[in-house]
Amino acid sequence: MTTFGDGLYQYGGAAVSGPLTTGPAIFVKPSTGSDGNRGNSPERAVASLSKAQSLMAADKNGVIYLLAEDNSASGTTNRISGSTFTFSNDGTKIQGINQNGLIGHRSRISNTADTADVSPLMAWSASNSSMANVHVLYSENDAGDLGCFDVSGERNHFYRCHFGGIGHATQDATGAYSLKVTGDENLFEQCVIGLDTIARGTAANSELLLASSATRNIFKDCIFLTYAEAAGHQFIIAGASSIDRFCLFDHCKFINSGVHSAGASMTEALDVGEAPGGTLIFDNCTLYGCAEIDAGDVTGVLAAGPSDDADMGISLVPTTG
Repeated sequence: MTTFGDGLYQYGGAAVSGPLTTGPAIFVKPSTGSDGNRGNSPERAVASLSKAQSLMAADKNGVIYLLAEDNSASGTTNRISGSTFTFSNDGTKIQGINQNGLIGHRSRISNTADTADVSPLMAWSASNSSMANVHVLYSENDAGDLGCFDVSGERNHFYRCHFGGIGHATQDATGAYSLKVTGDENLFEQCVIGLDTIARGTAANSELLLASSATRNIFKDCIFLTYAEAAGHQFIIAGASSIDRFCLFDHCKFINSGVHSAGASMTEALDVGEAPGGTLIFDNCTLYGCAEIDAGDVTGVLAAGPSDDADMGISLVPTTG
């Protein structure tokens, strides 16, 4: 990351290659930063996102830079302990500074070993905000630690983020999820949702949970990962009145890596309740390790595009041969 001299930071400026901002730029270094610092330059970085949020005025289009200092968990991870961390700053961006990968970024938010039941790990109630190049991982030996990332805010943009829940076998519990969306008009672009390192699906859980009339949310060019150990596992659960208007999946890939080893081929990608409240639209999507998108053909699911499945209009990739 190229920057000007320190004089730029004292006026609230941003890194040259970073997002433009009319507000402050706050830097977070989980390993070497200190919450006693001002956070207004990399040399004076704070240590935690909670401190960065306290220094950031809402609705100023400010940027919080989460810096990966190396490739280790200790040098790259902002740890959440004891209770849900809620990001509530409207009009604010969290920008991971790393090598811009897609899976398991080194600008990371995760948990500590904790005896408390914390669900979700991180809640995003902010609106008109964004997060890019950040990995959120929840891996804890506790069946009460159910949700990884919960979005209740509106009109947010999540770009090239990885949301990975059920990161421990004990978290394979009823209601667990990687991402939950209850807010409206959010865009998830080139994101990865889920994990294929820990088997899941013996309980009713999913990578994406839609609830509370979530309206006009869009998933564009996203990858949904899972490792199903039961044929009845689903990528997405959307119960009655879980959406409103529509939820669009545009050129998304649904990959069940469980078919390669001791896992199972999934019967269907979705568990959609009767009267979901709107339409789940799948446009030119691909399923791997899954027989079809919706075995029950529930009203409220629409698929379009090149297809090997005449019923649902979804491209199915063979899992054998």
